[in-house]
Amino acid sequence: MPTPNGSRPQLRYNQGWRRLLGFAILLATAFCCGAPGPMRAEESPRPLPAQSTPPDILIINSYAPGYEWSDDEISGFLSALKPRHPEIEPVIQHLDFKRFPDPEREHWLLEDLADKCRIRPPRLIITLDNAAFDFALKYRARLGADIPLVFGGLNRFTPEMIAGQSGITGVAEESDFAGTFQLIQSLKPDTTRILVIGNPSDSSREKRRSFEDALPKLPNRYTFEYYEDWTDAELIQRVSTLPDGTVGLILDVTVDVNGHYNYRDASFTHALATAHGCPSSSPPSPREKTTGARSRGTAWGADWSSLICTGPR
Repeated sequence: MPTPNGSRPQLRYNQGWRRLLGFAILLATAFCCGAPGPMRAEESPRPLPAQSTPPDILIINSYAPGYEWSDDEISGFLSALKPRHPEIEPVIQHLDFKRFPDPEREHWLLEDLADKCRIRPPRLIITLDNAAFDFALKYRARLGADIPLVFGGLNRFTPEMIAGQSGITGVAEESDFAGTFQLIQSLKPDTTRILVIGNPSDSSREKRRSFEDALPKLPNRYTFEYYEDWTDAELIQRVSTLPDGTVGLILDVTVDVNGHYNYRDASFTHALATAHGCPSSSPPSPREKTTGARSRGTAWGADWSSLICTGPR
């Protein structure tokens, strides 16, 4: 695990979503207007004096408004930050890369963001998930090479990703495939075949690479088939007719091959969940193991904001 080198802020990362290490460094760099010291669990945040200028923050979201997870992250983040900076109004840029992955869009997105950074130079840049992090890192010189950058939800992190960079910290997301297969073995001990369900999206490809990295550590009793080019109807039909001894492992079903967006499609979710023939499982990430149900994104965002305000506890 990387450690600080001198006074230069460097990355600290872990596999959990409840601890973001290294934020004390960003606190000194980004919030130099003077935040209060660490709170005890029972204390309420103390508002800063009225004359304190709230820090400008740029939040780059990989997705679109309406994507519940990242919406909740931002909501939780702001709910914890605003008691200290009531007048804060962060600049939030939605890249919407899941629905519109065309790289040709990067040029005008960059020009828009660079203009916003010129008018309101941020003291801190926050990225949500891989697409936003990749974008911010690729164009960091245009956005502000010296601005501290905090990432969240980053899949398949390696230290080489930020080689030669400084002022970056955050938390990596890793799915618990080992725990998922322990559950499969417990609930369906006769399973010998796994249908791995993904799609052609960038996020799904990242998850497939993570899964393939984990394969050497998984039991060798299984055979695997990848199913990634499907329409919603084809996927539901396929799952409903799988033979005994087969389990579906869902990596990503947010969009089908025709571009139909499933994230908020309740009828699709119900049809897939109730398809007869075999159980389907989605590997939990650390964020899903540490917080609960609908509020998990909000809780994580609030905890993240609290750590930025107070430093690690």
